[in-house]
Amino acid sequence: MGNLLTLHYWFRFNPEPWLPTSFRLLIIVFGGMLVIGLLAGAFIRKNKDDNLKRKFWDKVQNLFLLIGFLGIVLVFFRQQRIGFLSMPFWLLLLCVWAVYWASRIIKYVTKVIPERREEQKKKEENKKYL
Repeated sequence: MGNLLTLHYWFRFNPEPWLPTSFRLLIIVFGGMLVIGLLAGAFIRKNKDDNLKRKFWDKVQNLFLLIGFLGIVLVFFRQQRIGFLSMPFWLLLLCVWAVYWASRIIKYVTKVIPERREEQKKKEENKKYL
């Protein structure tokens, strides 16, 4: 654990390949993200009439497909010991990016969607009286 707190570990140009258990765990996590991204595509088609839900599922699909694919690529680079691209820093950066992206999706669900639903209700009320 102390190794994780040093800059030498994060910016090492040629780290060792993953241990078999870590390798399997990462492949399962990133592969699962790919599967979730593909399943989100089914929800996009299911909610094609509701623009807000479709846009939410589109954001989820983009997040999971891209992070899953890039994660598998980074694990592959580390297993093959490809210099610059196998640095642990890239995996850390990918995780930070995924958390930021997920927070933007959560903000969309909690703030933007309710506001737009209210706007839609007001427009429907105005149309009813016109």
